[in-house]
Amino acid sequence: TLADCIRVTDCEVFCRQFNRGHIPRIAHGEGLVVRADVAAQVGWDYGTYGAEDLLMAMYVHTLGYRFGFIPAYVEISPPTSRQDFFKQRRRWLFSFFRAGAVLREVSPSTFYFGIYRYILGWTGFIGLYLLVADNVLGLPIDPLIFSMSAFNLGSYFLAYQFGAASLRSWKYSVKMFVLQFVVAFYEGSTVILSVFRPPSKTSFEVIRKV
Repeated sequence: TLADCIRVTDCEVFCRQFNRGHIPRIAHGEGLVVRADVAAQVGWDYGTYGAEDLLMAMYVHTLGYRFGFIPAYVEISPPTSRQDFFKQRRRWLFSFFRAGAVLREVSPSTFYFGIYRYILGWTGFIGLYLLVADNVLGLPIDPLIFSMSAFNLGSYFLAYQFGAASLRSWKYSVKMFVLQFVVAFYEGSTVILSVFRPPSKTSFEVIRKV
């Protein structure tokens, strides 16, 4: 889906950085392949909403192991419905913050960088509405808030465009350009819905994918 273009950008930027020897800043489950002996050494006893990919990668890193490249394309399977899309994004959000205390203990800089990425990635669409409110409706907007929102909006736009361009087909770039703000609203609204409809800490949710 167009929404998953951001995951392409994440892997091109942050996963590549980690593979060069730095502390992991992001990890995707579809690219996190861990040897059985390493997994046994790390141990893993978290519930559905504590199983955070980044936390697993950081534990592996602190034990002195290194990640290499997967010598092939990794195909991402998107959710099959709006409900499953919402469940997936909600799981990402709550998994990160429920594992936050441990993440902060292992690497404070990675934890706070993750928070910034959520602020940037999940609220980038707000910049569009502030832009309209300021220039079209003439509503007074605090210059600092407007500047931060404009920066987030621009970064958000470029991140998705980079992911679309990495697919090496102009069709994806054009579709993303036309539907960019629809995608932004679609993704950003999942955060708001998650606040009012938080997941259960005890149940296991099945997310249907392609």
